[in-house]
Amino acid sequence: MEQWFVAVNKEIPSSLGSQRPGKTLKDLMREAVTIGHNGDKTQKIQIVPKRFEKNYLNWIDHLRDWCISRQIWWGHRIPVWYRTNKDSLVTERIMSIEQPRGDGWTQDPDTLDTWFSSGMWTFSTLGWPQQTADLATFHPTSWMTMGYEILFFWMARMILMSTYALDQIPFRVAYIHGMLRDEQGRKFSKSLGNGIDPVEIIEQYGADALRFALVYGAAPGTDQAWTLAHLKGGRNFANKLWNMARFLQMNGAKFDAAATTDTALATVIDETTANFEKHHFAEALRTLHNYTWHELADKEFEAAKTDWNDETAARLAQKFTTLLIMIHPFMPFVTEAIWQELGLKQHDTDFLMIQQWPKR
Repeated sequence: MEQWFVAVNKEIPSSLGSQRPGKTLKDLMREAVTIGHNGDKTQKIQIVPKRFEKNYLNWIDHLRDWCISRQIWWGHRIPVWYRTNKDSLVTERIMSIEQPRGDGWTQDPDTLDTWFSSGMWTFSTLGWPQQTADLATFHPTSWMTMGYEILFFWMARMILMSTYALDQIPFRVAYIHGMLRDEQGRKFSKSLGNGIDPVEIIEQYGADALRFALVYGAAPGTDQAWTLAHLKGGRNFANKLWNMARFLQMNGAKFDAAATTDTALATVIDETTANFEKHHFAEALRTLHNYTWHELADKEFEAAKTDWNDETAARLAQKFTTLLIMIHPFMPFVTEAIWQELGLKQHDTDFLMIQQWPKR
């Protein structure tokens, strides 16, 4: 049976790419992570956590030619056409998306490996091979995330496809997350019957609670165990935000989108911003959760109940709206609903999701 391969160790002919002479596809895949594509440091991919860079490069060093033929029904059919003679011997072979002119052409029955197709995702979705405005604007993309189990299947193939076809890296940062496991540390599987239905979880606890639970216990590239404690914590936090908003409303606080900071809140802004920039999302969420609940709600809101005045109302309202902006990436539904309930959306441009990130 004839199979199709991608020759990763063969020098790329000068007629097929703008890369420097003498390069192989393996070279392109390695350099995009080490010195930058074509030696350009601005075309260098950062892998987070960095330890996965070693895994990736080790795989590249031992990479063999990639068989892309699959004998399955589902997938992109290989765009190769054959014409045979009366003895069923192939006399002509043409690579074409459309059937060649003339009679007697038969398309290769195989389909492409799914990772060949998905490897082109970063640019095929933007209109390539046409030079569209979206392609010019959004490629390479800033940030890509995936599980470590498909590091070699997907990330490596996206780097291969993009550096070869576009002479450009596909993304600037690849964030590798771990696998969600059950409370006993096992993979979710049909045979074990230990799966969870996210729709049922959302109906019972809310989408924001599920998002909270998945982020709160996550560390980059590390597996985490599914736990109801984090899920209930997310639901309770959403309720806490609603209660804080209602307290301010019932007591006549005036709201606007102007931020205010004191030393404690400035520290929260700094820590949260730094954790975002380092891709430590769980740490960012925990910082916001702890300050909102244990400092602002438990201390300042409680103290305000016995010492309420216009100055206190303005201070708490502005602190609360500042925190809504920072909590929004984690819990977008409840924070947007509260933002609009408080009257902060006066125009179409006033959505919480497009507010400027707070600065100290």
